[in-house]
Amino acid sequence: KLPKSFIYRTKTGFNPPLDGIIDSFTTTELKQLFEDSKLYHYLSETYCNKVIIDHIEKNANNTYKIYQLLFLSKWLTAND
Repeated sequence: KLPKSFIYRTKTGFNPPLDGIIDSFTTTELKQLFEDSKLYHYLSETYCNKVIIDHIEKNANNTYKIYQLLFLSKWLTAND
């Protein structure tokens, strides 16, 4: 039997270790991933580059924003 405190505890999520994955890319590699995708058809290149530069220069932690944009680009590519 499981204790009631375990069964009725509040829901928690799981965050994958994206910081290490995104941080392993260089600025050039990230820009190339964005360029190879269809993102520039939907978002401005200036905006995408700002997200990347701000993250690389540690002005902002854009890990999840970059991940979501790359995921979106894969989805757009897969649905050609």
